[in-house]
Amino acid sequence: MAIATLFLQLKQPVLVIDLAQPERPLLNPAACELLDISCDDFRASDYWKQGWQPLLCDQNQPDTQVLQFGHVMLACERSLITDQAEQALVVLLSEPVAETGDVPALSHVLDGLGAYVYCKDRDSRYTYVNREVCELFSMTPAQILGCDDRCFFDEATTQKLVEDSDRQVIECGEVVRTEEVNYIPEFGEFRTYLTVKKPLLNPAGSTVGLFGISTDITAQKQIQQQLYDSERKLSTVLDNVGACIFIKDCDCRFTYINRKTEQVFGTAADSVLGLTVLDLLGPEEGQALYQTDLQVFAAGKRVEVLESFDTPAGTMYFRTEKIPICNADGEVDGYIGLAMDMTEQVMLERQLIDANQTLQQRVDEVTQLKDELHQQAIRDPLTQLYNRRYLDSQQPDLIAQASACKELAVILIDVDHFKQVNDQLGHQVGDEVLQLLARTLNEGCRRSDVVCRYGGEEFLVVLPATGISDACVRAEQLRRSFAQVVRQQLPGDVTCTISLGIASYPGHGQTFDAVLSASDKALYAAKTAGRNQVLVYEPPSPARSV
Repeated sequence: MAIATLFLQLKQPVLVIDLAQPERPLLNPAACELLDISCDDFRASDYWKQGWQPLLCDQNQPDTQVLQFGHVMLACERSLITDQAEQALVVLLSEPVAETGDVPALSHVLDGLGAYVYCKDRDSRYTYVNREVCELFSMTPAQILGCDDRCFFDEATTQKLVEDSDRQVIECGEVVRTEEVNYIPEFGEFRTYLTVKKPLLNPAGSTVGLFGISTDITAQKQIQQQLYDSERKLSTVLDNVGACIFIKDCDCRFTYINRKTEQVFGTAADSVLGLTVLDLLGPEEGQALYQTDLQVFAAGKRVEVLESFDTPAGTMYFRTEKIPICNADGEVDGYIGLAMDMTEQVMLERQLIDANQTLQQRVDEVTQLKDELHQQAIRDPLTQLYNRRYLDSQQPDLIAQASACKELAVILIDVDHFKQVNDQLGHQVGDEVLQLLARTLNEGCRRSDVVCRYGGEEFLVVLPATGISDACVRAEQLRRSFAQVVRQQLPGDVTCTISLGIASYPGHGQTFDAVLSASDKALYAAKTAGRNQVLVYEPPSPARSV
């Protein structure tokens, strides 16, 4: 019997009793080992004739019994198997437990596998089918047994089943594991099965048929196809995005990169997956990127950073977002990264910064040049004091301030006998005298005072918010300071003094020119009176009437 041959190949101890020849039971190798006896010795033993007779009793006996063989107690699970016109009793042997409980019959086990179990003879005719096969074809076992696949499938499916698997198993003795796609007329559709087929051997070791188990994986294949289609569409999108997209595990190793990332690294994904940035870029170049990887797991939240690294094409800059991925327990076990190439923008920004710096430098140079030109326009080149042009430009403001505070004094200064100094000692000494006087005036005046070279050897000091008495004190200090500086810094044979004339607003005039004219008259009076002195303008007395 083919079905007996099938059960005798099980690894579990099995006793098969052909009900047509009950005196010739069959033991598989596992049963012989369990009973420690050969099959022939078992047949000849009194234990079979006396101790195992209950197995041959009819259905009144329970399907599971505990029987004694010699000194061995065994649990015996009986199943009546019908193979076409023949019947056999298949007994599974095992050591009994304290309570065996309800153990299902072997046929019930095969019917409840959730898979299609069947046997075929050498002509590919069915010799055994379980309940799943019957339900698939909507037939009884009697209607199926003895038929081949032409009775249930179309010609193409039948030919493929025989040529691709049945023939290899039966004729070549091979074990076939394959996926079969069969058209099922009953349902009007194709179904996919994961099938394993093994040869059935008789006691002599010859192949008498095959034993097969097929599992319907149509739904799984559909899910796989849908998943494949989804992954293909997603990959198409990700590979055509202009950003680098990658995924890393909790060890910061790449588990996915898109095509843009491959282009940046200059290598295929297979060469990158499983590596860290330290492996790819080296411990120095990759350290900064690796540290931001660690931040994602330390903080457990999105990290945004500007990253850069060197490539054969030059340094590249990326604005990168790293978003944590959590497992079912809420633990961060990876992250997905999105890196936008900012190289061109960074380079443009740097060029703009460089251009702005260059422009600012040019502006500073122009401003400095403008300031220098302005200073040259308003200052005397020899003494660096303000010149007459500057004084003229400041007159309106000076008078406006004087009008507000009702006071302003002007000191006009002249170097005594300066022509003689130039003629006797030379123009260089004359220039030194003028520079000493300029320094004396600057050091002796306030920051608010206006000190300028009025022309030649004449100098002018404007004292805002200053009355005549204070101006006289200041003028006398300047005269003495200059005389002292001359004695200290010029040769001993050089003597030089100054004369000073003072006028004020509004007492000596309502305009700046009027006050300046009054100070000039006071200076002339000082020089006429003997020089080296300070005089205040004295207006002429009104004429007396006769």
